[in-house]
Amino acid sequence: MLRPYKYEIYPNVAQREQIEKTFGCCRSIYNLALTASQNTYTGSVSWSRFGMQKQLPELKKAYPFFAEVDSQSLVAVLQNL
Repeated sequence: MLRPYKYEIYPNVAQREQIEKTFGCCRSIYNLALTASQNTYTGSVSWSRFGMQKQLPELKKAYPFFAEVDSQSLVAVLQNL
């Protein structure tokens, strides 16, 4: 039998700030990747997840605030897209 568990976290101010930065960057990456894939979609050709992941280092250079968060969270956003 499976039991559900509910957890509450109580982050301090620095942790809360890092969580908010991560959520904001993930939202930005999602919107940028979605817009790019919609603009390049022609018939049956579109960006793959790996093509988008290859663009992450360039995006980090263009937008330095992406470098402040964990890169695995940004990659997970692209997987979910």
